[in-house]
Amino acid sequence: MKIISIIISFFIVSANLFAQHETDERILGFKYKLKFTNNTPLIVTENSNLYDPYNPNYRGNLQTPYANSICDTLGNVLFYYDGANIYEPNGQVMRNGTLHQYNFSSLYATSLIVPIEESNRRYYYLFETLPHEEMWDYVTNRPINDITSCYYPNKCFKFWDLCKLEYHIIDMHGNGGRGNVISKNIFLKDSVAPSISGIKHQNNIDTWVSVLGYRSNNILNYSVNSCEIKAPVVNTIPDFEYKENPLYIPYSPSAYTGYQLVYATKGDFGAFPGNKISDNPDPSFIPYYLFVAPFDNQTGKFNFSLMQTINVRSGVHAHLFSHDSKYLYCNDSHLLSFVWIYQYELSTGISTPLYYSNIPFDNSLSGTDYGKDNNILIYKYKARIQSGRAKYVSYLGEILHIDQPFLPGNLIDSLPIPAAEQPDYKPQYTYIARNNYIYNFYHPDYKKPDAFPVAHSVSNTITSPACFNQAVTLKGNTNIPADSMYWLIKKTSDTNWQRVNSDTFDITLSPGTYTASLVSYKYCLPDSATQQFTIEDYPAVRLADDTLYTCESKPVELPSTDTYSYYWYNENGETVSNQISATGKYNIVVQNSCGTGKDSLYLKNSLLEMTNLITANNDNLNDCMIATSNNKHETIQLSIYNSWGSCVFSENNYHNNWCPGNELSNGVYYYEARYNNACSKKGWIEIVR
Repeated sequence: MKIISIIISFFIVSANLFAQHETDERILGFKYKLKFTNNTPLIVTENSNLYDPYNPNYRGNLQTPYANSICDTLGNVLFYYDGANIYEPNGQVMRNGTLHQYNFSSLYATSLIVPIEESNRRYYYLFETLPHEEMWDYVTNRPINDITSCYYPNKCFKFWDLCKLEYHIIDMHGNGGRGNVISKNIFLKDSVAPSISGIKHQNNIDTWVSVLGYRSNNILNYSVNSCEIKAPVVNTIPDFEYKENPLYIPYSPSAYTGYQLVYATKGDFGAFPGNKISDNPDPSFIPYYLFVAPFDNQTGKFNFSLMQTINVRSGVHAHLFSHDSKYLYCNDSHLLSFVWIYQYELSTGISTPLYYSNIPFDNSLSGTDYGKDNNILIYKYKARIQSGRAKYVSYLGEILHIDQPFLPGNLIDSLPIPAAEQPDYKPQYTYIARNNYIYNFYHPDYKKPDAFPVAHSVSNTITSPACFNQAVTLKGNTNIPADSMYWLIKKTSDTNWQRVNSDTFDITLSPGTYTASLVSYKYCLPDSATQQFTIEDYPAVRLADDTLYTCESKPVELPSTDTYSYYWYNENGETVSNQISATGKYNIVVQNSCGTGKDSLYLKNSLLEMTNLITANNDNLNDCMIATSNNKHETIQLSIYNSWGSCVFSENNYHNNWCPGNELSNGVYYYEARYNNACSKKGWIEIVR
């Protein structure tokens, strides 16, 4: 089992299901797209190349065999892969999208794009089988350990056939929604054959990724989702083998007999080519077959006890099932075959010839693919002589009503669409639309899975505030069974989270504010229940003043605190409000989960006294007006007026600083003093000399 470290952001869509459009657009060639409008195929020619058709590859023929593409669920190309680079729809290489220096893909389907359903298709896997790049000499263009000319029957073919399985991860939210390859060239399995296939699990969430063990009779089915790539389900095919002796039979496209597994779009059958061990053939002729077996898309197992054998030499070109799995349209790839395509009925074993190699005589088959309307498209090419040399042109035929017994009228030789001129001499490599072969996507009734159920996290309400001397109990569950669940806890002042892999536990915490989150996963969809709580220390209170002052018993407000709950009571033990007027002692009690704390103060009336005589003779005796108060912090606003009511002195914070000189005449003056709690004192003062 391989655990995949992807943190998937998710959202839940509550919309009705609609048929999906993952295959509406397909990259057909270096500058051609195959599009469907109302299920009608259309060839679109781009102004610039979608990829470089001359990218050097290990065969040395400077051709890119095909591009594997996938659309979003609206039918627009999302990205595509040419065996070396992953591209955005505009033909630009995706960020971090260069995977290989050379194109090591072959004529077979060697790559597979797998959407991750749990994330509502934000993330995609790209699986591929490819030879060991590190064993290739890029200077001599042959395997490092090859000392001959790399032609059959020497073992150069082994480089082509001995492949590894690896994968890459694409985040379509990355780079502003243009896509970003976040992981690449991740090794999964060595010693596999150079082809790959895919079919959805019965749950329509996981995907079965299928490869063949190198020169073996074992089909390996990997169950893949966003959480993990499970250990493969091994299907051992009876009486099946590619033999090295007496004659080495390569998987190479040059032999047209390579292994390619094709699934029915319902996911209930699979077909693949190979040899029978029991034939023990003469080296001059080795029989070749197409095997068909029922498949259980829940367990990933084939039922080989019901396996059927079709006596056709098939390998390179796609064999496709009708969408009801009643028929298999199979290809005989033998060079001298009189019939290229048969309709094989699974229930009776009857093969009906469909497409003859000599009608028309220059009509060469290069492959088949599903259309969008219960039909199969036939990729073909023919030569046009231009300036004394052959110029190859690709075009399309069609088989209609593939779920019905074949009638000649169901075979259309050439669709009324533009032909695609080709830049090379081997069009069978370049112009097969190897779209994303998760075969379910081609079924007319396939639907993207409904919104996935999220296991919503439900936690207990943590008492807050709570005292540090008691353990905190964290307890959680989910509304439906979850695949995993754990707690994350962090103090506000800390940097790191503490993880506890339990749904219920007790923990002792120091005073402070904490965040606790119960995290759960279902199908790798996360959910969390988060709350903050406070752990308290023993309470303490210290009043800023030990005495408050008022005057004339006017009400004043006692201090308050936001740190704790509190109350005040008087010296008689009676609870009082914050507004008080009676003089005396008052006590405050603060309390929290750990206990209580106390402090007290006194309320007194301010007593302001003013002198009423000034002897202004500069003998430092009674030269100034003196104000005294029992409140050492008293603030006095003082104004003095003459008998005519004119102000002769004013001070907002009087500090015994009115010491009149010769500027004022002898006589009686009048004062007003404001102090403390809006109190006022009026009187007179006489100046004598």
